[in-house]
Amino acid sequence: ALDAAPADAETAARCAALVARGATVRHGVDATALDHDGSAFDAIVFNFPYFVAPDRRPRIDDNRALLARFFAAAVPVLARAGTIYVALARGQGGTPADAVSATRPKAYENSWRVVDAAAGAGLVLSEAGPPAFPGGYAPAGYRRRACADRTIGELYATEAVAHVFAREGTCEPLHAVPHEHHVSFWVPPGDRRDDAFRGLAAAVAEECGIVLAAAAPCDAYACPRTGRCSVTYRVVLASGA
Repeated sequence: ALDAAPADAETAARCAALVARGATVRHGVDATALDHDGSAFDAIVFNFPYFVAPDRRPRIDDNRALLARFFAAAVPVLARAGTIYVALARGQGGTPADAVSATRPKAYENSWRVVDAAAGAGLVLSEAGPPAFPGGYAPAGYRRRACADRTIGELYATEAVAHVFAREGTCEPLHAVPHEHHVSFWVPPGDRRDDAFRGLAAAVAEECGIVLAAAAPCDAYACPRTGRCSVTYRVVLASGA
């Protein structure tokens, strides 16, 4: 996650213009190990993060870990009321804002789970939607260098989703964060008691102040040797709304 020094005249000119206006421009910055020198930033922006492995194709877990390490590094240098902006290609984030991806089965499971990564650092999603990029902007990162095709970068930007995160307790979360669990029980043969389980799950969720989004049987097993039976329930709990 390194920002290399500008390799073209256009980028170098933009950096020089920023410096002329009093900005500090740094290169070679590791987004997962940000310097903590006492500075506190009102906004931290990371557009189109992407894990690059030198000897293999990156896995989805690599990018999930990259996001988690970035958020952990960003929070110590974020002002109390500051915000973190992360732009991802549509479908990568796994939020309801990924309208195209939301129509596919297991859209959340197959995403980078940006909300979960941010939650690990004490952040909540406050906004999500089309980014307000300046005209003509296109990401110039790994994808563009690999294919040398700016049209792909432009498409990447126009189909993006901007995620805005803030510290928990400083804003109202945009939506509830779902957590799925599978719970299994041994039960007497023929005794499922699905309604009883749903009632118990609902009571526990209410007591804990969270939302029970789903509680339904998803699998069953009968041991051919002993005759013992087990049933597995899919439970979805939602918090943060």
